[in-house]
Amino acid sequence: MITVDVDQVVLLFLVFCRIGGFFMVMPGFSSSRVPPQVRLFLTFAITLALAPFAIVELKRYVTFPLAESKFLILAVSELLIGIVMAIGTRLLLLALQFFVSFIGLAIGMGGLPGAPIDGNEPLPAIASFISLSAVVMFFVSDLHLEVIRGLILSYNALPVGMSLDPGALLEKVSRGLSDSFLLLLRLSAPFAIFALAMNYAFGIVNKLTPQIPIYFISLPFLIAGGFGLLFFVASDILVTFNAAFKNSLMGARSPL
Repeated sequence: MITVDVDQVVLLFLVFCRIGGFFMVMPGFSSSRVPPQVRLFLTFAITLALAPFAIVELKRYVTFPLAESKFLILAVSELLIGIVMAIGTRLLLLALQFFVSFIGLAIGMGGLPGAPIDGNEPLPAIASFISLSAVVMFFVSDLHLEVIRGLILSYNALPVGMSLDPGALLEKVSRGLSDSFLLLLRLSAPFAIFALAMNYAFGIVNKLTPQIPIYFISLPFLIAGGFGLLFFVASDILVTFNAAFKNSLMGARSPL
């Protein structure tokens, strides 16, 4: 007859709360294109896989018998810690989607809506393509294995039941936003310069020959030039973004 230890079930549930909160926000795993049942069973499977390592750390901070109020506080705290750990990577992906939408506008592709892939809002086709490529590189470069390793090590830096400092949390979010937008601004700078130069040149041509519908003539050149520029810099954008994604994962398990 198999006996179930209630204390072990409680510890397992606390592990599930942290991992579940992490995967609710983590790019790729939290995509709306992944069915909720798949995400739930994936989280539960990873919880069972990491439980032997995580429960050893949990026993240092959780003492039994555990009051119901204390258990509820620990469960909510673990859920918030998991969300906080993944929020930096989510902000980085949102910044990428914002700037690739700008790239689509800069090369004349902003008026062509595409199907939403990672999120629920439709993006220009070129923006969806680059965002999806970045998420694919995340898995191809085995960074999802670094995620699992980081979840195990997070119990040392972010122990169970630690109090989340709102000021430190806001500072972490603002720092993540600032770093993400500065990085993506540098990566999209060639397209900003290209759009400025092209529109300036076509503006001069329009002033010289106002009878020519310069917009319809310039659009093919704008799109062709934009795709040519994208051909040369797309790989650098994805590699640099993937490196920043890795650094964000490294910092996810650091204390607040």
